[in-house]
Amino acid sequence: MNMKRVAPQVIALIVVTFISLIASTPSWAARGESFGSQAIIINSGSTNTLGYRIYVAHDGTATYVVGNGTRYGSTRYGRLSQELTLRFFHDIALAQPLSSLPAIQTCVKSISFGTDTYVRFGGQTSPDLSCAENEQAQHLADDANSIKAALKVDNTIKKHTGELPIMQHP
Repeated sequence: MNMKRVAPQVIALIVVTFISLIASTPSWAARGESFGSQAIIINSGSTNTLGYRIYVAHDGTATYVVGNGTRYGSTRYGRLSQELTLRFFHDIALAQPLSSLPAIQTCVKSISFGTDTYVRFGGQTSPDLSCAENEQAQHLADDANSIKAALKVDNTIKKHTGELPIMQHP
């Protein structure tokens, strides 16, 4: 038996089993929420950058919109690796309840380029993960960045959409 080939499968099985156990706990069921629902990564954008939303399903399929979804962006689709998907949902499970994660209250950011990033799942929304104050929040922030990179989500600097006015010289 080749342990290098079997180990990732065993780890994936353990993670899925762990997530299934958490999903069956009364706190999830009492809210009437399905653990099978999608997780959403939300980036606010800033003065100079577009925001985005990434919808991640348990099977690794992802849908994302850059900008407000109408004027600035369009819907795109992607697929995440099984490893990244399992890690993301595992970290969500460990961080529950998301709304109770601690965040730095005086988080300093650039006025022009500073953004807020949140994870929403099961009726819970994390605080701004760019101001993560503990290990669980930092893992979610790392996952959100990895998912953004894997899908090649481009939080492009906003461009001027109209023509520049003609300057009149005196």
